Formats: sequence, C-alpha cells, structure tokens
Amino acid sequence: MDHPHIVYFVGVAWDSLSDLCVVLEFMDGGDLRTLLNRYEAEHHPVGFDKQKATTALHVCHALTYLHSLSSPVIHRDLKSRNILLDHNMKAKLTDFGVSRERLDRTMTARVGTSL
Repeated sequence: MDHPHIVYFVGVAWDSLSDLCVVLEFMDGGDLRTLLNRYEAEHHPVGFDKQKATTALHVCHALTYLHSLSSPVIHRDLKSRNILLDHNMKAKLTDFGVSRERLDRTMTARVGTSL
C-alpha cells in the first residue's frame, strides 16, 4: 500500500523464523491516543479546531484509499492508538494486523481490540 496517510512498510528482519520483526516508517509524534491523553491532563479544550479536523481528514483519506483498491481493504481496528503522527502532526494509519480484503459482502461484525 502506497499512500501519504498510511505508515510506510520498510521490510522485515529476523534472527530465526520464530523471531520476526516488521520494520515500519518512524513516526516521531507518537500515537493520537497519547496526544489526547496529554490534552486531557493539561485541560486542553476538546472542541473542534483546525488541527483536529486536519487529523480526521488524513484518516479519511487513508480509509478512502483502502476502500478504493481493486480488492478493497477493510482496516477493522480503527482507533486512536492506530493513528500515528509525525513532528508536523501529519496523521498516518497503522496496524493492519486484523485487516482483510473485502472479497464478498459478508464481514465479521466484531473484530479489533476493545477500547
């Protein structure tokens, strides 16, 4: 997958077949959940502002791309921990561990991680 709002897959590394490591693009801004927790601790207003709208738009662009592929990909674990930020607050979607191609009209209703 190649999209400006999806974390870039660099490759894999291993010492043995039981010790695989996925190498992804480094996102120095951390995840969105950590940022939201910091806002809450600092009593930062939760209201609507330009940065929040921009972050939401970045995620929407990533999802639109995934759903528009010739074999659409459904993320199935969209949450603030799976949205990473760079130092400029550019948001990118990550963690495709429970994603799947939509090959038919039936999908499992409950997947992902609990909040």
